[in-house]
Amino acid sequence: MEILERDQIVNNKGGKYGYTIINDAVIGLKMQQMSVRDIYLLEELKNLKFLNLLGNNISDISPLKNLTKLEKLSLSSNKISDISYLKDLKNLSELFLSSNQITDISPLYSLMGLKRLTNDGRDIWPMGPWQELLDGAYMETIGKKR
Repeated sequence: MEILERDQIVNNKGGKYGYTIINDAVIGLKMQQMSVRDIYLLEELKNLKFLNLLGNNISDISPLKNLTKLEKLSLSSNKISDISYLKDLKNLSELFLSSNQITDISPLYSLMGLKRLTNDGRDIWPMGPWQELLDGAYMETIGKKR
């Protein structure tokens, strides 16, 4: 186990993990393709701004509900169906949800700062009036089915 030093930034490009620490607070965490199932320990990381959990076995994202400083969140390629816990993450500007089991994106309607949203076309589109409310924000869908 590594000892994390103050103001340490670890850039593990191409690797499965990484973290960013500024002023003794973890603000970025990458746990990619690590077979993670339970993320309950993350609920203590209140200063997180960037979180990458791509390619794990996560189904319950309730521990993320109070991480209100999150700006960028990657949850692609997991087993998530309920995203209601994201509804109060008002600082989110980028959200990646591809390859999950999500059928209802209505909890995201309150995220007016969301500029980029990826999805793999699981019948949760079209975004309808929500897109108009975003007034010029960049919205991206991947593999959108009609």
